[in-house]
Amino acid sequence: MREDINIEFIELDRVTGKLPDSLPKEIISFANTEGGEIYIGIQNDEKVVGVNDPDDVMTRISNIAHDKILPDIIPFLQIQTIDIEGKSVVKTTVSIGTERPYYLAEKGLKPSGVYVRRGSACVPLNETGIHQMILETSGKSYEESRSLIQDLSFETLTKELKNKTMEFGTEQMKTLKINRFRWPFYEFSTLLSDQCTHTIKAAIFQGSDNAVFRDKKEFHGSLLKQLEEVYNFLNIYNKTEATFDGLRRIDRRDYPEEAIREALLTVLSIETIFFLEAPS
Repeated sequence: MREDINIEFIELDRVTGKLPDSLPKEIISFANTEGGEIYIGIQNDEKVVGVNDPDDVMTRISNIAHDKILPDIIPFLQIQTIDIEGKSVVKTTVSIGTERPYYLAEKGLKPSGVYVRRGSACVPLNETGIHQMILETSGKSYEESRSLIQDLSFETLTKELKNKTMEFGTEQMKTLKINRFRWPFYEFSTLLSDQCTHTIKAAIFQGSDNAVFRDKKEFHGSLLKQLEEVYNFLNIYNKTEATFDGLRRIDRRDYPEEAIREALLTVLSIETIFFLEAPS
């Protein structure tokens, strides 16, 4: 038995008896690749040294997997004690996970947090590989795919719901998939977050030839914030014309407010640039 793409040997620290810091990376690399086996108590030169307290080692492995790896990888681990050359060795069998890519909780979905197995080595996966693995394993819509950005905040969403006196607690966050707990953030979460990477562009043309800009602007942040700012931007140029019918004053906007709102909702469903032609 030698180290290869499916086998890894690990020895406890000879002084402290601690597991190496590299263990979470090794587990992640197996779960992201073809699965494999990690033997605690065997040196890299294949010498069996065993462990003194296998039950304690098994508990620590389980705790490390639970606390340091996302998504939850515990269902794909089998930890047991076996006897090799009369010594106790802890064998951890890692199956291929269904929620790949798995990553270090403190690092997130980026090369410093995602690892794969290459031969007998554990190596980081680049951003292109991470994105491709997400696409291969999700099989879902864009909104239900895991986001590459995991450091998200929701100040705008919290403020909007508070203004509407809507409850925004743990259960609501679970429903909206914006509180990961033991799971990562999804792209839907990113759209509502303050770190949303998508933008809305609005432009005001002079005349009808679409050649001269009167004004244009690009909006950033949570989609809720963008929609509010785009509406206010367009509202500046949506002039009100007043006419009179006897003693009654009749106000009419250049563009119906309902049409503006419908156009903004359309922006959410397709990739587009929002143009408004200023009336002559």
